[in-house]
Amino acid sequence: MSVAPRNRTPNKPSQSVQQSQILSATTQWQGPLPPPAVLREFDALVPNGAERIFGQFEKEASHRRDCEQKQLKFAMRDSHIGQVLAGIYAVGAFGVTAYAISIGANWIAAILGGGTIVGGIVAFLRQKTSD
Repeated sequence: MSVAPRNRTPNKPSQSVQQSQILSATTQWQGPLPPPAVLREFDALVPNGAERIFGQFEKEASHRRDCEQKQLKFAMRDSHIGQVLAGIYAVGAFGVTAYAISIGANWIAAILGGGTIVGGIVAFLRQKTSD
């Protein structure tokens, strides 16, 4: 069996070489508002664009402060409610302790009175360390 020789043509380099270049640019700023040059560009695109941006920023800042003030108010209210309920519990527990002593149930009085006193001391110490 005979093999016919193949005609090989060498690879020719392409006649035209295409080059492309992609350039990209990014800008960024830190803070709540863009720099003045960007604000001027907003004004050029949208009538009163910079004024609208400042107005939105001021509204958002005012809203955030209102929310923080409400949150602080509710946290203080919850703290006061907790203190009142803890005081009512302590007075009630000491009342039951006094009753237990009067009927001769000293071990119940010791557990209830001692637990209330220890709980009050622990709560007081935790409050002092968190301040």
